[in-house]
Amino acid sequence: KGLERTLDQLVGIGSVKNIYYLLENPELDFLSKETIVGPFYMLGLTIQDASVGKDLYLLRMKSYRATMGEVASDYESVTILDPSPYLCDQESCFAYKDGNFLYADDDHFSVFGASYIAKKISEEIF
Repeated sequence: KGLERTLDQLVGIGSVKNIYYLLENPELDFLSKETIVGPFYMLGLTIQDASVGKDLYLLRMKSYRATMGEVASDYESVTILDPSPYLCDQESCFAYKDGNFLYADDDHFSVFGASYIAKKISEEIF
């Protein structure tokens, strides 16, 4: 209901022509720093897989994504933007891109990650 009220207000502003809503990014099940190769890497004790299954992300977000799609479908000027194509492949969502951390913790983008996703989303918008 809060989102609907917000969208109603934005749509009511004559100068607002397009509204973009960016869906939640995939959450990691770990901190990015936990994947850094440590001194015991050879023993396999300190390294984790630097990804989370895309199926898990989609399962966690199923209700949220469906609700957002339903609400947005009532507004012609609202476009839902999905970050997952830029953060995931068919099977996994990743903690790194181009050798850099995408996340500062398990859910929030790092400076690099924010810049990376902003560039990708702005290309989609413009």
